[in-house]
Amino acid sequence: MAEFESRLEATLSEVSGAGETQVLLTLANTGRRVLAQNVEQDGQTHNQSDTLVVAGSDRSETVVELGRVTPEFQGALIVCDGGDSPQVRLSVMTAVSVLTGLGADQISICKGD
Repeated sequence: MAEFESRLEATLSEVSGAGETQVLLTLANTGRRVLAQNVEQDGQTHNQSDTLVVAGSDRSETVVELGRVTPEFQGALIVCDGGDSPQVRLSVMTAVSVLTGLGADQISICKGD
């Protein structure tokens, strides 16, 4: 997350008129890995599941990952030198929205000192 914020800060600082930029993102969830499961049923309503593990030739074990659920952003605060300019605000808002999937009502842009 911190790496994404840093990259976003660097990129937004290049927006014409934005100047020095700081970014704070909040998450609705942090994302997760989806792992394969062995599920056994005993004929009733009882289920038992274990994470599926594959043994390697060197006796190592690796879990079977089916995929990843990416983090979901909840909101963004952008503080930039040009935050009082409507044109800069629109450019920054559009860029943050495209990169995070957040709507305009979830992004706040303020002028920095």
